[in-house]
Order: sequence, then structure tokens, then C-alpha cells
Amino acid sequence: MKVLAIDLGGTHATCAMVEDRTVLASEEIPAAGEETLSALLGRVVETFSRLAGKESVSLKDFEGISVGFPGLVSSKTSRVLSTNAKYEDAPGLDLLEWAQQSFGLPLRIENDARMALLGEVYAGAAQGFGDVVMMTLGTGIGNGIILHGKVWHGMTGMAGEAGHVTVYADGPACGCGGLRGGCASGL
Repeated sequence: MKVLAIDLGGTHATCAMVEDRTVLASEEIPAAGEETLSALLGRVVETFSRLAGKESVSLKDFEGISVGFPGLVSSKTSRVLSTNAKYEDAPGLDLLEWAQQSFGLPLRIENDARMALLGEVYAGAAQGFGDVVMMTLGTGIGNGIILHGKVWHGMTGMAGEAGHVTVYADGPACGCGGLRGGCASGL
């Protein structure tokens, strides 16, 4: 299976063309601190077009687009719910429509830490395991849990978000938009 993969991070976005467990080509795009996601998506389209030209492949040969987002997302509706002060315009964007208009492809989105965990289960250190917990440390703190071979989202979609716990009862609101009383990921 060939897919276009986008890992949106705190300081850059990585665009990759992937076939099964092989990265065919990839390129990082710097993401300025206050840049909107809609502006970055234009550069994502340009990057994939350039990579396709270098690799002599057609973007129509790919089956879909996979996006890892550094914030709270609904994988069921393919919407960004909260951004943690990065890509603030993302909750208002229809990424499914963007993917269709830009590439004619379906799109799936997941929290970037959960996406990293899925990668480890599929092609990395967690292959063969059905119950796995992962913590990512980067610009923020991310977590993911797989139970019985399936990503655990929990009732509200925040299962496993160990970085988003109340630290100070009277502390400031978390940048994720979901908690009052401080947040470990914002410390």
C-alpha cells in the first residue's frame, strides 16, 4: 500500500511517500511559530508534487493521506479539536475536503504521539505486541496506548494523555484547551 504521510510537529512538518514499511522519499518543511496550518498545507502540496517528480511517480498512485497532528484530534471525524497553541486555525479546517481537492485522496488523521505508536507497532520496536504504551518527548509531551491491538482513545478521545493532567489546582488553563488548573505538557 502506498500512502502520503504528513507528520506535523512543533517546529517542522515532515512529508513522506511510504510504501508498506519503506519510505520512498521524504522532506522536512520548517514551520514558523505563528504559521497557520492553511498556509503550511499549500507548501505540503508543493512538496509532494516535487517529491513525486523526483521519484517519477504519480500522486494518483497513492491510496490515501495519513496525518499526525500535535494536538487533540477526532480520528472518527478527521477533525482537529484543539491545537495546544500551534496551528490555531486547524479546528476550523476541513482536512478531508483539502485532501480531496488537492490530491483526490482520502485522509486519516490521528494525534502525532498515537501515530508514532502505530508506526512502532507496524514497523518498529513494538512489532508483534498487542498491548503497548508509548510516551513521546519533543516540543511537547505525547502519549499513546494500544490495547488488544487497537488504539485506545477512551470515552472522550483523551485516553493515555499523561501530559494533560492537573498539576496546580489553581494554575493557568492548559494550551490544549481542555483543562484548567495547569497541565504537565505546558510546564
